[in-house]
Amino acid sequence: MAGYDDALFVGREGLISEGTSWNVAFYDGDQVIWPDAPMLKGVTMVLLQLALSMNGTPWTIRPVDAIELPLLTGAAAVNSICPAQPVTSIDTVPFPATDKLTSLLRDAWETVPFDDL
Repeated sequence: MAGYDDALFVGREGLISEGTSWNVAFYDGDQVIWPDAPMLKGVTMVLLQLALSMNGTPWTIRPVDAIELPLLTGAAAVNSICPAQPVTSIDTVPFPATDKLTSLLRDAWETVPFDDL
């Protein structure tokens, strides 16, 4: 109603966990950051973590405090529908619509082998 189209869950301590139906990834200019907080670990997130490891892209799991959002250079929603949907802003913190993070995630996703059905 205030111009936002989704929600990002933040715990009482200010730690970011996940979106409504997606996991969130951040970028700090050096590595992909996945929040370390209570959440549902999505299959797409886990597959991306494996693919990032396989192609040598640095990533980590660590607490992400909402107050550090202005220091991060990218944010993306990750789920089975879209493995790298850019997040353009969180509250009043803008992120570039096209950034290194979504490129890294999309490139990693392209290397995930699919099972034959």
